[in-house]
Amino acid sequence: MSGWFSIFLVFGLVCLACTFSLVKIVLFLTNSNDDANEVSVWLEEHDLKSYEWLFEEKGISSLVSCATLEELPELPAHDEERLQRAARLLQQRLILRQWLVTLSLQHHHHRLLQEDVTSLEDVYWLEDSRARFLLGKDFAVWSTARQSLPVSKEDLGQLKAELWSAVVKNSQHQDAWTFGGMLVVSVSVAGLVTLAAMTQPSLAPEAKHSLLQYVTGKYLQPSNCTVHFEWNDPHIVGGTMTFIVRFYQRNGQPYPICDTDSLNVEVNEGLRRVATLVELGGREPTAYNRAVCKFTVRQAGQYRITVLVGSIHVQGSPFSKMFLPGPPDPAKTAFVRHSSTVICIAELSHTLVIEPRDEFNNLCHFRPEDDPVAGYTVHISQIGAADTEIPGVTNNLDYDSASLRVKLTVFFSK
Repeated sequence: MSGWFSIFLVFGLVCLACTFSLVKIVLFLTNSNDDANEVSVWLEEHDLKSYEWLFEEKGISSLVSCATLEELPELPAHDEERLQRAARLLQQRLILRQWLVTLSLQHHHHRLLQEDVTSLEDVYWLEDSRARFLLGKDFAVWSTARQSLPVSKEDLGQLKAELWSAVVKNSQHQDAWTFGGMLVVSVSVAGLVTLAAMTQPSLAPEAKHSLLQYVTGKYLQPSNCTVHFEWNDPHIVGGTMTFIVRFYQRNGQPYPICDTDSLNVEVNEGLRRVATLVELGGREPTAYNRAVCKFTVRQAGQYRITVLVGSIHVQGSPFSKMFLPGPPDPAKTAFVRHSSTVICIAELSHTLVIEPRDEFNNLCHFRPEDDPVAGYTVHISQIGAADTEIPGVTNNLDYDSASLRVKLTVFFSK
């Protein structure tokens, strides 16, 4: 056991060293390129591009370094004077940008420069009408901050010194992050690689995702999957209902679903499970990450739809959907406690109860704006004379919303 531990320890240290070196190279190249580009642009703005070689030779690779230039005797006197003047202007621009950063207005810096607002002193002279046009909804913050600027030259100088100190510190923090970040990233990557090396042999037979898949997010993530129902809730019974499940990886990219992904779709109405057809993919090129699910609704009530990948619910699962009964069907609508013979007494009302049901034998429900007795007709005639109505017989239909039934009241006069 100790031998294996030593091997893994050495492997981890090697990974740490290699990762640190790689990250250092990448960060160095990235930061160097970004800083060099800024310096190159600044030199070009002041027609000093020809002296870029001198800056590289002296290690001047950031705008902060450019703003604090020392004497450069290698340059002709007039060019050195232009360079020092440009450095002082750059320092004022960086101070202005830092002031904007403290107000969360740094995104307006470039536009202000185009309006010749290049220093903190220029802030005093920018007209409100122009500032309102440039800053839009941020004008209120700008106006309040400008009014709070010092009025004396000494106080303004103190503020500028503090802002410049913040500029220099931010530059140093970026450098510190470069090396600190390298160490943190290197240790993290080395730890992951070492852990993978230690656990992968024992987990390999059951492992579903490789380390690379976990790092890149290229694996099915149930919480990223979506379900779209092709009907509005609630819906009337009697049709084949369709909903579509779309599958996505951890990184947000579509996931090609297949039979081995343990997709489980269940539709239940109470304790009754409804047969469901699930079709994976489709003929369209964009259908590779979808499952089309269909089921037929005959029974009215609350349905529970569950979509799982393995044992994990997709986003929003389980879903609850309501299905309502259809309109009354004459073949299913009947009298309650039906009897072929009904005895009625003259001058006394007799009530018969009708239970309206739809074609699937669901007890009908009616909305407030519906007329539950619409469509009913009552015809009472004497046996043997079907076409002749009995005189003195009246009837009335009334709906009882509590029992969801229609009451037929019949009255025979003497």
